[in-house]
Amino acid sequence: SEEAATVLLGEAGDEAGSALAAIDDLLIMGAPGHDDGDAVEAGALYLVPLDTRGIVHLADVATTIVGKEESDRLGEALFPLPDVDGNHRVAVSAPTAGSMGSVYVLSAFSESGSIGDAADYVIYGETEGGELGSSITAGSGMLGAGTAQLVIGNAASGSTVWLAPLDGEGEISVSSLDTYIVSPESGSEFGRAVLAIDLTMDGLDDLVVGLPAFGATYFGDSYGATFMYEAPLSGE
Repeated sequence: SEEAATVLLGEAGDEAGSALAAIDDLLIMGAPGHDDGDAVEAGALYLVPLDTRGIVHLADVATTIVGKEESDRLGEALFPLPDVDGNHRVAVSAPTAGSMGSVYVLSAFSESGSIGDAADYVIYGETEGGELGSSITAGSGMLGAGTAQLVIGNAASGSTVWLAPLDGEGEISVSSLDTYIVSPESGSEFGRAVLAIDLTMDGLDDLVVGLPAFGATYFGDSYGATFMYEAPLSGE
């Protein structure tokens, strides 16, 4: 079998490599199981130079950005965002932060520290057990030509897919967002996966949403489904 040129090893329980993204000359690895001292499963991002080679322990080479609190599980999902203002940015989820979930957008990757200090802005959920940040993507034209959106899945309680601006600031509650799509079926895990792609070839990204628990049977099995929504989207 093919032999790996490089192996990047996390710490015990880290779940390093749960999500991956690349920005500039860095590989970004999500490690949602990472413990920050006594903050169990606060989660972390490991930022590793792309030219790293060999069998390497991440603690020795990586810049580490950790979750704010215990059980946040920072790093469950990652997505590199379109360059809208000259800065390369990445969106990262902490789906159990505050028991509701948060998504952080950051553009500073040079210093270790807390995600609360590193992030440009944060979008936070308002549904208990909702897992905001179950999935993340971004697209252009979903609300019409000339628009760009961050798309966030909230796949657990109150399953919803939210569309947020790419140029946010400060703290943003999902309740302040105007465009969202609510699950067509309770318990379907609507938003467990999201994809922005131009299905209709009209220059506008359409939205594809995965519902792996859709159509649950009496015996507890599910058919699963994928729903496709054509741009421009109007909201709920």
